[in-house]
Amino acid sequence: MLREVTVQFVTLFWKTTEAGYLDVDGVVNANVSRYLGECPETTAIVDRLIEIVRTGGEATRNKWYRDAFSLYYALSRNYRAGVCSLGVVGTEIVARLHTAATGTG
Repeated sequence: MLREVTVQFVTLFWKTTEAGYLDVDGVVNANVSRYLGECPETTAIVDRLIEIVRTGGEATRNKWYRDAFSLYYALSRNYRAGVCSLGVVGTEIVARLHTAATGTG
């Protein structure tokens, strides 16, 4: 597999995707916070995730996962794993899921 990773492949990959190697992605950060748990070291991550939801940036602030549902899923996994601070956006997420499912707004 490593033989397939060439300079040309890597160059083409970064030119054809919207994501950049320095991008900060919500789902990736959510996965890190779930792995590390709720602790002082993850407070900034959790705060950023809450801010993404509160500002409606779910689809635009994630370059690797381009839809809001991926972030909602990651956040729900975090909450279930004990990252309880994310509970403050639970009502907003449920309302957006309901709107998406029913087509009402």
